[in-house]
Amino acid sequence: MGRHWKTYATLIALLFAAVTYVAKQATDMNGPRSAQTLSVDDLRILDVSAYSQFDNPDTEEGRIKKAFRRHLKTNHLNQKVAGLKPFKSKTRNPLKKEAGEHSFTHDKGKKASKDKKKKDNKKKDKKTAEKNKEDSSEEIVENEENKNFKKKETEDSNPPQNGLQGAYAGSPPLPGQAPNPNSEIPEDYAAWEQLLLVYPSQENTNRFIEYYLAGMISDDIYFNLVNDMTTDDRESVVEMGITAAGMVPAYRSFVILAHTIHSYDHGTKLRSYADSFVEGYQSLSHTKVFEQVFKGNQDSLIALELASRQTLLTAKRHLKGDQNLENPQNLAERSTANVEENFKHPNGKYFSGIVAQLKILKTHEDNNINALAEDTLNELLTYLQ
Repeated sequence: MGRHWKTYATLIALLFAAVTYVAKQATDMNGPRSAQTLSVDDLRILDVSAYSQFDNPDTEEGRIKKAFRRHLKTNHLNQKVAGLKPFKSKTRNPLKKEAGEHSFTHDKGKKASKDKKKKDNKKKDKKTAEKNKEDSSEEIVENEENKNFKKKETEDSNPPQNGLQGAYAGSPPLPGQAPNPNSEIPEDYAAWEQLLLVYPSQENTNRFIEYYLAGMISDDIYFNLVNDMTTDDRESVVEMGITAAGMVPAYRSFVILAHTIHSYDHGTKLRSYADSFVEGYQSLSHTKVFEQVFKGNQDSLIALELASRQTLLTAKRHLKGDQNLENPQNLAERSTANVEENFKHPNGKYFSGIVAQLKILKTHEDNNINALAEDTLNELLTYLQ
């Protein structure tokens, strides 16, 4: 140990000088302190070359190092108990940035990172906005489709009560109303046969009449089906057939009603119902129907008889000729041309065609038909003169 006394003396002197210097500096900065020591890091900063000899704990230097560290630790604890701030070296770590300092390189990278992040956020926001717009458009279209679908469903479930919808039950419906355009129209005889004969209902009959009046069903399909309905064994179907015939005043309807009336006795429900429609023909506008019956049914006595009765009732209602001018028998002996020329009533023109057809029927080979034609003509002339 004697040979190292110079080293020890040098080390102690350096330590004493360092402690004295540091204590003085601390006193100048923070005021007087009862005790101030250096940490191991402070000693490393002082660049004491002999300090490296204390690295080996088995040597005398190592034991001194251990004792010195114990001394430093004890002083450090005493400082904390006394409320003093532990000593910190003024030498700073160049890699550590103090408050208020700026690293331009670091800020530049940070700014670039922020700009990139901002651009990414803008792109993300743009994509999100476009997606939301598409979703919104799809939702609007879907809502519109749903709206349009609900509206159509409501119309189908609640059809407008126009035309003949629900008009039966005692009073005949008004003709000429347009059918519901949303309803599917059967195209052929078989389809309507299913609705009117296989699954008959008043609703189907009303639709049948509506479509015919709107020109959506041909004459042949309409009148053939009406004839089948009035000749059906079911009373309800016959009644709906009478309705279909009565709602369309025409030559073929009149013939169907004539045969229906002939099939039922007076006072029956169906006979009375059919008669109510036939009475509607007693107007001047329907005299053409009687003319067609006399012309086209020369072999059907049933239709001719009904046409004869209705012709005379119509003439009696609308003509006011002097029935006492001449005996009907004498009028019948005149030519048709002379009678037509000598019509006194202004409404006589409505019966001119009937007179011409009755004259032809007078020469019919069937005695029943020519007799009917002669009697009808004689009485009609009494109203025309």
